[in-house]
Amino acid sequence: MVQNALQRALILVKDGSLSIDRNGCIWRHRSTSPSDKRPLPRRAESVGGKGYLRMMLWFDGALHGVGAHRVVWAHFNGNIPPGQQINHLDLNKQNNHPGNLALVSGA
Repeated sequence: MVQNALQRALILVKDGSLSIDRNGCIWRHRSTSPSDKRPLPRRAESVGGKGYLRMMLWFDGALHGVGAHRVVWAHFNGNIPPGQQINHLDLNKQNNHPGNLALVSGA
């Protein structure tokens, strides 16, 4: 059973339902019709209330949100340790380029 939205997103990347490009953009790969052999990728993120890019995922009978920067960090660097956060080095909340993300303490 999936424990949280971050883990679910990483599972979807692994199975090819989502992909993350080198700029940190997250893409959904889903057919628009049953006859489509090659589904068109669509951006998976949207801007949340605080200006960060977020992803919404439906699983376990409910809608769950996760910060796109957390998904990008975990994809390229591994788990986020407890008590740690992901910081945008250029302070642009929508720039999820892997080189712009840093693991920091809450302090």
